[in-house]
Amino acid sequence: MTFSSFLPGQIVAVPLLLGLATLPVAAATTIHVPADKPTIQAAIDGAANGDAVLVSDGTYTENIDFKGKAITVKSVNGPTATIIDGGGLDIVVKFVTQETSGSVLDGFTIRNGRPSTTNTHDGGGIAIASSSPTIQNNIITANFGCTGVGIGVSFGSPLIQGNTITNNQQSGCTGGTGGGGILIGGASQPQIIGNTISNNFTGSDGGGISLFAAGIHIIRGNTIIGYTSGGQGGGISMGTHSDAVVTDNVIKGNTALQGGGIATLVPSGANGPTLVNNTFSANSALQGGSELYFSGFPNQTQIVNNIFVGAASQIAVDCDTTYSTQSPIFHFNDVFNPSGTSFAGSCSSSSGNNGNISTDPLFVNSASDFHLQSTSSAIDAGSNSAPDLPSQDIASNDRVLDGKGLCTATVDMGAYEFARASSLTLNPTSLPFPDQVVGTTSSPLPSTITNNAATATTVCKITATGDFSQTNTCSTSIPSKASCAVNVTFTPSAHASSSGLLQLITNDAGSPQSITLSGKGVLPIVALSTSALTFPAQQVTTTSASQSIALNNTGDGTLTITNVAISGDFSQSNTCGNTVAPAANCTFSVTFAPSTSGNRTGSLTITDNASGSPHAVALTGSATDFSLAAATGGSTTATVMAGNAATYSLQVSPLNGFTGTVALSCTGAPSLATCTVAPTSVTPNGSSPSAFTVTVTTTAPSMMVPRTVPPSWPPVNLLRFGDPLLLALILFALQARFRTAAARRKLGFAYALVLVFVLSIAAYVSGCGGGGGVHNPGTPKGTSTVTITGSSSGVSRTQNLTLIVN
Repeated sequence: MTFSSFLPGQIVAVPLLLGLATLPVAAATTIHVPADKPTIQAAIDGAANGDAVLVSDGTYTENIDFKGKAITVKSVNGPTATIIDGGGLDIVVKFVTQETSGSVLDGFTIRNGRPSTTNTHDGGGIAIASSSPTIQNNIITANFGCTGVGIGVSFGSPLIQGNTITNNQQSGCTGGTGGGGILIGGASQPQIIGNTISNNFTGSDGGGISLFAAGIHIIRGNTIIGYTSGGQGGGISMGTHSDAVVTDNVIKGNTALQGGGIATLVPSGANGPTLVNNTFSANSALQGGSELYFSGFPNQTQIVNNIFVGAASQIAVDCDTTYSTQSPIFHFNDVFNPSGTSFAGSCSSSSGNNGNISTDPLFVNSASDFHLQSTSSAIDAGSNSAPDLPSQDIASNDRVLDGKGLCTATVDMGAYEFARASSLTLNPTSLPFPDQVVGTTSSPLPSTITNNAATATTVCKITATGDFSQTNTCSTSIPSKASCAVNVTFTPSAHASSSGLLQLITNDAGSPQSITLSGKGVLPIVALSTSALTFPAQQVTTTSASQSIALNNTGDGTLTITNVAISGDFSQSNTCGNTVAPAANCTFSVTFAPSTSGNRTGSLTITDNASGSPHAVALTGSATDFSLAAATGGSTTATVMAGNAATYSLQVSPLNGFTGTVALSCTGAPSLATCTVAPTSVTPNGSSPSAFTVTVTTTAPSMMVPRTVPPSWPPVNLLRFGDPLLLALILFALQARFRTAAARRKLGFAYALVLVFVLSIAAYVSGCGGGGGVHNPGTPKGTSTVTITGSSSGVSRTQNLTLIVN
């Protein structure tokens, strides 16, 4: 098999595509045709990048050129009402000045184009050269040209979407690179999506689409019917490094010499095309391959999940062995020819192998409706791992369904996925979660599944994807007309938006069915006003004024505080509670109450759900105190005779910079002794001791003599003298007797003693009778403890002194 080449002079070196540098322009405007400009070209000429040209209904006979402008030219009421007629004078629309996707042609009938004799571009209706415009929603018909009669693309990557390209015809030449509908020539990356391409004619290759050295491109969701090609590929022709991805197309009723549906030539070293989930039917080829003709080197060419229904008396799939006897990768295809040959050439070995079948696909209507009947063997017969497997079929149905009700979703063969009517309803079908702190689990959100069928529905599996989890009450089946509930929770793993699916797999026609899940993971962020607090000097056992720490939640999630701890000689209170909302703040108040002197340390620790938890604030403070002791060279012990004073030299010593005023007092002096302190208070300077003196004055014992001369004479009381006189008489009587018994000389001495004693008694009695003297015992002898107390701001310190009285 051979393919035509470009006509001489039609392939040129690919120019370097440079981005169009645009100067700042005014706001985009809309130019109306014919209200503002009489012709479409005049409107284009007057437009700037970003403008729109809006064309009213009518037929406009002109040939337009976008001239590199990124503008939208759009009809008001669509292609049936708005026609651009080239008058057979030239190509109708040109994009030949490096236009980008911002150059848009939308909603016109493009007709009666014919390249002028001086034209060097491919195309009859539309010519695209080294440009990548957007061509959408147009009818491109009744145009004439040599190649790319409907749309000719040379070294461009346009988006061609939603157009009807019909009844365009080769004229003015024979051969060439073909493309009755579309020609893609030269390495590029075009997208041909969702078009109806029908009844075009070329005497060369590719009645519908011709790809020649076209690079990697996408052909998806098109209906290509009724073409006539005098060469190869009635529907699509691919040759010389055309590595197209062809998916979800219906190619039917096309005619060619070889490959009525598709003909492809793969050079050595090229990957070749990828054909996935296409339907080929009722195509015709005179020499071979009514549906597919493959030639060249198979390399990485992949043909998967397609349906090929061959024409009578023809070969459906013909893999030429001229260049290689190796078959392309041919898996999970249905190749059926009721009255002809299914496989020929190197593809013959694929029959019955690698998932390939050869059975009637049972179209709803074999001539016009290629949906599958419920009993089709192509249902659930494809491969879910096919390359470039589309997510939807040509009719925009979900691509992978459980067509047979076996609780396994498997892709069908062909362009249409079989979709049974579903009996299950899910309410709601989406569950948007409120913001949730990363790593925590939300409250559940419910969805109800109702079985509207007359029979029970088997539940095969319920799963949740992403950061979502589910529990359900559905068991293994849902009875007829009954419901069950699914409860979904959200546990975000990242600080970002999250999405997932709750997927319900049953034997219901709509299986798998899904509920969309969404939520956002948020995080609290703790910002403390300080990382450390330092308290000034504070006297031991007293409490400082409070210092504040502000906590700000600068994140987008709620901060949850689980614990607040403080250590050392510090205490705290706060206004935070258990939670702090985003953008909110609270305050910690910290006080310092040192228990001993010196530099004290501690920390405030906040445990929460924010990153970096626990968050700590260092606490430091200086604790001051004072002490009482003997001064240098002094002593706390003194010994005195009663009647003397004991003096103690003492001092107040500041500890850790104490500078308070200390009041001094003395207690515990023994009886008949006094204790004094001088001075009664001292104020240390923080570094040096302050001296003071304690004096304890004692009292000596003594006899107090009565007064000899009263200040006034009281009346004489005679009775006062009775007892002494009586005693004197007795003494005189005794003396007389003693004198009589002079012999008894030995008693003289005793007499004298008795006399002295009696006189003493007499004298004492005489004195007492007149209020005689009182005895003072003085400060008792012995050891006493005197306590000196120093007090400052409610804090007291003591020093004991020892007093010994002799």
